[in-house]
Amino acid sequence: MANKTITFVAPGPKEPIAPDGKNGGTGETGDNGDDAADYRYDGGNCKYYCVTKATAGKQGKQGGEGKKGTDGYDGIAGPIAVFTLTDVIGDLTVIAGGGDGQSGGKGGDGGSGGKGGTGGDWNPQNIAAGDIATNCNEGKNAADGDKGPQGVGGVGGNAGNGGAGAQVIIYYTKITGDIKNEIVNGQPGKPGKGGETGGGNGQSGKTGSASKITLIPIS
Repeated sequence: MANKTITFVAPGPKEPIAPDGKNGGTGETGDNGDDAADYRYDGGNCKYYCVTKATAGKQGKQGGEGKKGTDGYDGIAGPIAVFTLTDVIGDLTVIAGGGDGQSGGKGGDGGSGGKGGTGGDWNPQNIAAGDIATNCNEGKNAADGDKGPQGVGGVGGNAGNGGAGAQVIIYYTKITGDIKNEIVNGQPGKPGKGGETGGGNGQSGKTGSASKITLIPIS
């Protein structure tokens, strides 16, 4: 007995996952702190004293937002085919379906936070060490600002839908065994994941429509 199988199924995506979104840019540097100011000379101690302390640098700016991942493309539709068979000695199996959809690309990561601003100088006038008091900032420059927060991640790409089903008509003269139709529905791709941090996932796709197989005997 010589069983026969005929397949009418569209291929899947060449690239299983769509391109990722681009990462966000680095945030801007925070503003610098103010230097100590308004030095006054104390003749009794023979030293300069500052009135206004140096201030700390400001926190860096937040990183840029990641870009959205690329949407997956829909699966290829199943073929539209007309096929003629002569005698089949044994079983005939017909497999038909659309191709799978492409998965969405990952969202881009949020950019790094910007560098903190430089803290103010406690002795911007470069007064000699023996002539200046350390009442302002304890003789040290003010602290630099903190690094800025990471940017928000991009949204993941949407999943591609499964391809539409095949439309197959088969004419045959004789089949001695059973006829088996196997419908392969095109499956959607996976939604792309959101970028770091906080990016939402892409939307889900839909399963492709069912194939139709019609067998017509030739009298």
